[in-house]
Amino acid sequence: MAGFNADAVVSSKYYTSHKEFLSKRECDVICNTLDTWEDHVLAMDSPTSEYTGLTAKFTVCNWLTHPDIERLGIPDKLFNLPEFKDVPHLVIQCWGNILRHDRGLDTHTHEAIRPQIISDIGHFHNANIYLRGEFNTTLYESEPMSPDRYFNIFREERNEVGQLALFSSDLEHSVPKNPYETPRYSMALDIYPTYGLAQHHNGHPLSLKRFRTFRNRNA
Repeated sequence: MAGFNADAVVSSKYYTSHKEFLSKRECDVICNTLDTWEDHVLAMDSPTSEYTGLTAKFTVCNWLTHPDIERLGIPDKLFNLPEFKDVPHLVIQCWGNILRHDRGLDTHTHEAIRPQIISDIGHFHNANIYLRGEFNTTLYESEPMSPDRYFNIFREERNEVGQLALFSSDLEHSVPKNPYETPRYSMALDIYPTYGLAQHHNGHPLSLKRFRTFRNRNA
């Protein structure tokens, strides 16, 4: 399976992308939904977060369950990709990002547990779908630090509308501050091939506000 090593665990520092994963019309549907429900989601109680805006609500809202977004069949589109075509089901967390002028996302990964534990339980897939905006830049780690260089090297990715970036949960990435007045819209996903792996990374039991399981209809 693409993106997985021989043990069906996501390969470290893995990155690929799929252009036209969503159409412009589908991206517009998601953006309009985020706009319509933004104030409602921002009012939800949630744990303290280093993030702001909708990004900070990733623990209390899974946008794949919203009826307007659910109709787009995003999980089925994932199962059509080579990375997931043979996976019987996926456990997915999904949140939205609206980065307005002078807002960005600092360098981060989606792994919250110690590296020595990760080596035992494995990485998972992260995805980011670029939806709309003048500012389409994302920075991804391209060369990790080495014994003679104590910093990572990053490369710049210019996203197209509807493009899905797919990468391992240990890959550092960031979004520079948006220099435009036009908001930048994107959707992010954490994707686990098993319920057990999702539990290892997020604790037991999994919150249904955050996680949903989807079955591969073609497997």
